[in-house]
Amino acid sequence: MSKRSYVCLALAAALALSAPTSAPAFLQATQSEGVVGQNIGGVWLAVHQVMPEFRVRFDSEVGLPFKVGEISEELEVLTGGYLDGVEISEIINAKAASDHGVFKGDVITRINGRDITSQKDVEEVISTDVRAYLVTIRRPRLKFSDVALVKIKYEPKMGEEDGQSVIEGENIRVIFVDAELPFAKTVDRLRSKNELWAVSEAELKDLRAHWHELPRNERAPFSGGKHRVVDDAEFDSALRSDPNAKGADFALISTLEGNPLMGGGQRIAVYGFRGVDPDKLQGSYVQATIAAAPFPISLEFKGTFAFHKISEYSDAEVAHRKAEAQKKAAKEEDWDEIKLAPDVPSESPKKEPAKEE
Repeated sequence: MSKRSYVCLALAAALALSAPTSAPAFLQATQSEGVVGQNIGGVWLAVHQVMPEFRVRFDSEVGLPFKVGEISEELEVLTGGYLDGVEISEIINAKAASDHGVFKGDVITRINGRDITSQKDVEEVISTDVRAYLVTIRRPRLKFSDVALVKIKYEPKMGEEDGQSVIEGENIRVIFVDAELPFAKTVDRLRSKNELWAVSEAELKDLRAHWHELPRNERAPFSGGKHRVVDDAEFDSALRSDPNAKGADFALISTLEGNPLMGGGQRIAVYGFRGVDPDKLQGSYVQATIAAAPFPISLEFKGTFAFHKISEYSDAEVAHRKAEAQKKAAKEEDWDEIKLAPDVPSESPKKEPAKEE
């Protein structure tokens, strides 16, 4: 085979590997449990508003170094009105609070497994004879926003009952799109300052016009994903006991495997849908990130989410990427423009004998 043929094959192989296909950037599968009964299909911009949650242990001899009050209205963007809890309104033992990293403004949700909704609840816990208090805390001062582009394909399976048309089953497919969002850098900048981000109408309008043209991330953040869409009637014991899923109409549980080239790890997200409108889905949100390490390190973030409708369900981004790849291939098909290295001689040239001076 000539060297020209080898070069042509190499270029063709490179184009084939780089060309997009109808499959998403990383493999994802969806399992449906029960019947949601609502059309949730479309292309959505998911905006998450979260704060970290952690637990602190106080010895009973030290006691609880704070007083609490109602959660401030300005925190509703992080609680959505779904969160039962109280806010630390006063520090009464500065040293104990400092030693355990507790601050005014922190939100207390549970103490020793008991839900806390008032100062009276705190006092009742203190009155019990225990060796220690395990306090669940959320920290609004470390709040941040996160965004993603999500496609949901929804196909109801219709049947008939008592002469009425009813939904007997559903085909649901959830895809987290590997796309570089135009405002991602702004979101990251605000995150470093612990400030929340909210999408504007102008940004939504622009995204609706160009979402299918967004480039992929330089490196896909995830290598695979599994999703479960669960109707509230089918909640398992874990979801039924989870206060963040309490009152939800249905839930989406997404498990995304981190790209090994970017450190790996796993992200588990639980969406508790509490409001379904044609242009917006919203509810409570929980994200647990398991870092890649010699031993698992779990980081939990909890708050709210909102899905903003961008488009009806479409594979327009797949068609666009395929067309771009074909344009690129067409430009590189003119093989006459390729400069080849000269042929390597079959025999080494004979050296001329050195001339005697």
